[in-house]
Amino acid sequence: MLVRRPSRFRQIYDPVRLKWVAATPEEEVRQSVITYLLKKVRVPPRLLGVEFCLSQIEPGNFRRADILVWKPGADNRPLAPWLLVECKAQGEPLGDEVTRQVSRYLSLCRCRYLMVTNGLESGYWELWEQEYRPISVLPLFG
Repeated sequence: MLVRRPSRFRQIYDPVRLKWVAATPEEEVRQSVITYLLKKVRVPPRLLGVEFCLSQIEPGNFRRADILVWKPGADNRPLAPWLLVECKAQGEPLGDEVTRQVSRYLSLCRCRYLMVTNGLESGYWELWEQEYRPISVLPLFG
């Protein structure tokens, strides 16, 4: 459920970043995805990176991934990227430009799963033998 704060400017509460943010059309889609990941996929909030700055992976790269989900590695290995989510405003086309954008992110941060959504349409992919193949839904986390 999206929580809005009365204000001159529409805002929405982000339960991961623990702050109020501008309720832009893309942010509303992002917050819906966060709710889906927390409640349906059961991702712990501490493993969600929202507007994750890629400079943490590649110094000098200031692009931001909408959502990056991390998963603890086996045998006390460090966290590994599990899911990359690219959000667009509701109804915005999910065409070649989005594909190029996601490809740039994946070149830095190879994730097991990928999700692209505009709030009306969503696509899901799983990394299988060095290529992403479409799947119908994301698996439960854990």
